[in-house]
Amino acid sequence: MGTWLAFRSETGLAFLRGRFTRLFLPLIFAMCVIVVPQVWYERLLDGSFSGSLMQFWVLNYFTEGRYPTGNFSWAHM
Repeated sequence: MGTWLAFRSETGLAFLRGRFTRLFLPLIFAMCVIVVPQVWYERLLDGSFSGSLMQFWVLNYFTEGRYPTGNFSWAHM
């Protein structure tokens, strides 16, 4: 219903642009900033990483692939 009402007041492109701004950008921010401590702590507990959060974020989070085998994750977002 909300989508139908939104399409009545704006064009399809404006609707997609708004959805992207409201949903995708916060998701990317969360994946790059908010989720990092959760994955870091999980790796500390299972013994696959030992180091600071900053070391993990800069050196390991983006370079070792996607979760669960890697580190990059959307977690609960």
